[in-house]
Amino acid sequence: MNQPKNTLQKPNKHLSTKKAFTLVELIIVITILSILAIISFMSFQSFSKDARDGNRLTTLKNIEKGLRLEYERNKKYPLPEGTTLVYTGNISQGYIKESISRIIGLNKEAKDPKNDTNYLYTINGTQDKFQVTGYLELKNEIIFASKIIPLIYAEDTNYKDRHIVTFGDRVGYLYDAITNAPLQENYQNFDEIDENQEVGILFSNNPKDQTNTIASGSNLGGKLALGQSACELDNEIILQGQTIQAYNTNTYNFGTPKPTPIARTCNNQVLSGDSNYKYIKTTEQQPQNCEATSYSGYT
Repeated sequence: MNQPKNTLQKPNKHLSTKKAFTLVELIIVITILSILAIISFMSFQSFSKDARDGNRLTTLKNIEKGLRLEYERNKKYPLPEGTTLVYTGNISQGYIKESISRIIGLNKEAKDPKNDTNYLYTINGTQDKFQVTGYLELKNEIIFASKIIPLIYAEDTNYKDRHIVTFGDRVGYLYDAITNAPLQENYQNFDEIDENQEVGILFSNNPKDQTNTIASGSNLGGKLALGQSACELDNEIILQGQTIQAYNTNTYNFGTPKPTPIARTCNNQVLSGDSNYKYIKTTEQQPQNCEATSYSGYT
């Protein structure tokens, strides 16, 4: 009698088996991917801030150049726009907006690339000196020479976490020393400033050329000069106690002896010596009617 055949097949030992990820392996992979994602995001954030700061610096330099050209045309700088803080005609601080942007030849209104806020603009009472100011997100080693307010990354319009950068003359950019915000955002005249309010004054990007003063209503203006930590000569900063060699001319004729300088010392914001010697550098003028001869070969 025939036995029924067993139709069940034995498993093929040669077939490969696949193993799934263990829970531990999955956790490790997810952790690595998360770290890579964070690094990529931080790199992108840093790149974005660098790009925006580059935009800000370029815009500020273009504003400075445009204002210089406007002064050559009209012999005065335009008045600030927007909310303007004024102290008895000695200083006015407001903004660069559409009108000034157009006057100085910008192709559009100058604004911060992240916050869409206007750049700050300060002029003196005679409208022959100015400062234009913005806020950077990252510390610029070249501009600040590693000496500026400690860096905290910025978000939105949190001025406290930004670096102030300024170009132009030494007029004195005014800001709230606590919040870092432009002073005109909270006050429209000095009489409104709270008693004993600490006000920051920035004259340049040199950390030795900025100071804080205590407001006492309208008396703040009288303290601006006392707050300066440097003298000024030929539009350059002379530090307290520093002695420099000054000339009474910035050029001299070709073939004549170089002018003799005198020593002037910065003492309590006043330069000692003859005020006619007001130049730090002097250059030799080129000879007149001097024609160059070109040769096409040798003879």
